[in-house]
Amino acid sequence: MKTLLFTYKFLFVTLMSLPLALCSNDDTEDKDDSDYTEISCTGEMVAHPTGSGYNRNHKLFDADFLGWKQIEEGNGDDFSRKFIHNNGVFVCTGTFNETNNSENGNLALYAVDNDFEILWTFPEQPGEFYDVIHSSDNNYVAVGRIGDGDVSKIYVVKVSLNGDLIWEYTVETSNEQNLGAFATTIVESPNGEYIIAGDAPYNSNLFDFGDKSFILSLNKTGQQQWVKPLSNVYVPLDMVVNNNGNFIVAYYSSDFTIDKVGTDGEILKEVSFGSSDWDRPNHILQLSNGNYIITGATRGNDGDVSENENYGLSQIWVLKVDTNLNLIDEQPIGFFSDQNGKNMAEMDDGNLLLSADSTIQYAQGERTPIFIRLTKDLCIVDWDDSLGHDDYSLTDAIWFEESKELVTFSHENDRGNIYDTTDDFYHNLLKFKLEDN
Repeated sequence: MKTLLFTYKFLFVTLMSLPLALCSNDDTEDKDDSDYTEISCTGEMVAHPTGSGYNRNHKLFDADFLGWKQIEEGNGDDFSRKFIHNNGVFVCTGTFNETNNSENGNLALYAVDNDFEILWTFPEQPGEFYDVIHSSDNNYVAVGRIGDGDVSKIYVVKVSLNGDLIWEYTVETSNEQNLGAFATTIVESPNGEYIIAGDAPYNSNLFDFGDKSFILSLNKTGQQQWVKPLSNVYVPLDMVVNNNGNFIVAYYSSDFTIDKVGTDGEILKEVSFGSSDWDRPNHILQLSNGNYIITGATRGNDGDVSENENYGLSQIWVLKVDTNLNLIDEQPIGFFSDQNGKNMAEMDDGNLLLSADSTIQYAQGERTPIFIRLTKDLCIVDWDDSLGHDDYSLTDAIWFEESKELVTFSHENDRGNIYDTTDDFYHNLLKFKLEDN
């Protein structure tokens, strides 16, 4: 078992909701900065009731938001996906105007400034955008699907900095199921090609290689250069280009399934990590030393998953693998509720900043984001769940090292029930400031 010595000082915000706490010590009194404790590196966070209410742990961020914006469009549900930041502009993806989580919404691709004021919005039509990049030729390229539900087709657009369409790329399928065909993640290769991964419908043989997911290359003018099968039929959720120009792809499957793909689209290596239960990766981060951090969730307590105190519910699961995708370390993180790790950032002080979504409702119908600072050995330094919102589903986050700020992208509402159509989800942008400590 790993241990970490660190100085701590408890800083609580009292709210009428269930809390998290850093260690298994029931003492809730303030500690002097000179006190030290040995912290077990199991990743477990334990709830601490105090009096008639509960304390939330608040050690990372100032209580007041630096910025907050609801992006509402029409009368349906608006679901967020990924977003990026470029030169004072955030570009966001997702859907607008879905009906009761039916997958029949409209494309959401829009830009806001640093104050979260809308600069432009791409024209709406049925479909969904999942990911976007800022290209080396100073434009944006977004990937997703176009069409309603099961008749969707792959959709890629390149737009200017003002959101004007430069070109679009589509691939149709006649097989009407499982959202049709769609592209989920994109990176730019070192030679300026757009590398896109996505999923094809079952039994569609979309690119003449059966049901397997695909990876393809487009040049800067939107012309397809090649398309290859990936190692399995699962949906690619995230992809990075590594220091050697190869591509690391993580899938939505029953395990943490990872591919290393060469510059020509050929599979170089396939690995899977997980348990006999459900495991799902969401995000890949390449560290400055070349290793990778894979962040997601697990319900397991065997196989590659160790010391999971939350067995049976989903818990954040973080893996560290080397450049050859060999497992170096792993850590389940959480407490008695469902959590799902969504994003990891490397900080200049050598620590990691994890942003997660709490997917089960707390007391009083509340969901909350969770932010956790870890060492590179995946030990908890401190964490924060005091910034909760009703039915808040965090989907992405961006860490700004120079200003010590975190911006999150989510969809949320205040009804506490995703299947209640009397109120709508909306996109939400929040900006937090790291406390001086």
